[in-house]
Amino acid sequence: LAMLARPNTLASASARITAEQVFWQVGVRLPLTHFAGVHITPSSQRDVASRVLLFRTKFPYLANTFLQLFKLMMRRGESALLDLVDMNHFASLTWAEIANFQSVVLLPHNVHLLRTNDLYSMELIMFVPSAPFLFQFIYPLSNLWGGHGAIKELRLGLDREGQRQLHHYYGLEKAGYRLGRARTAPLPGEKLPRERQRLCSHRMPALGSCHMDGQTVDVCPFGSFDLDDEVQTALSCRDVLESEPGQQPLVQFSCANGEVGGVVEEGGPAMDPFDAFYGEYNPWCNLESYRFWYEHTDYALLRGLQRFGSAAELSLVLADLLLGEASAERRHGIIAEMRAHQRARVSETIHWWTQALLVTSNNRE
Repeated sequence: LAMLARPNTLASASARITAEQVFWQVGVRLPLTHFAGVHITPSSQRDVASRVLLFRTKFPYLANTFLQLFKLMMRRGESALLDLVDMNHFASLTWAEIANFQSVVLLPHNVHLLRTNDLYSMELIMFVPSAPFLFQFIYPLSNLWGGHGAIKELRLGLDREGQRQLHHYYGLEKAGYRLGRARTAPLPGEKLPRERQRLCSHRMPALGSCHMDGQTVDVCPFGSFDLDDEVQTALSCRDVLESEPGQQPLVQFSCANGEVGGVVEEGGPAMDPFDAFYGEYNPWCNLESYRFWYEHTDYALLRGLQRFGSAAELSLVLADLLLGEASAERRHGIIAEMRAHQRARVSETIHWWTQALLVTSNNRE
């Protein structure tokens, strides 16, 4: 918050999920600036449509298993006419080499990836898993976005009163950001994750066979966690200022009991952005939350993506779009949709950066 209050500093978020997380944590609505791939241009020379790039993947383990099964299935019928180029078999491919393909199969390993936006800016038709199949790829290792596997402190946020008090303390009302408070922001002293998440009866460790002495029994493929050990309390205004050297004398005045007056915008996500991500990936307890946050990812928002829910479905949609009747015309239509969407994303991003440079430059004088 102190950084946001500086007149020569402007902050933005590159992913909608990040923007919602920050709003929940501190009550500041950051503008969205996409990873738009402005440094990449589509190739004018492409290989034949039947050559398909299988983009490299290292994890989760399911991705490697899926690709092996998919390649075996593609040896039969009309699908055998497709030439699958597995990027895992190369030390590397340059962006120029990748741009020669017309289509790519991408198994993303996190909720937001640079490669997704780069491939999109190249106008490669992307085949990605559909929901909820996609969840098994993007959520188990979503630690970079405060998800499963991240240290719990990444999920800490200010309580509802602390957000308002620190907005006032740092003078953020004059900084140009939209301020407010998430509907799911924690109450003062509230423990996180909330009790309904900790006590879900369908958590896999409740099966009682994740750890067995003298035997190897793995029915907890996404890890085994004691959520009671993960519990933490939402930060207060006092917690923040007392941790800052030189700010302690101001605590009593700045963090007085009660909220700062004024209108508070209640909004933001309908679901807590972190509750479901404590402990292991668990669709039995958190499917509703996973569905909600999926709608904030590129895999739901980018136009023109082609989706599949299984290896069999992927083989069918690939053969249909690359080899089927009027496939060339359909591909041109998809690329036109992607191009229009990409132009809008680039325009929004460049507009924000232009304004940000003007504002921060003027404030330096």
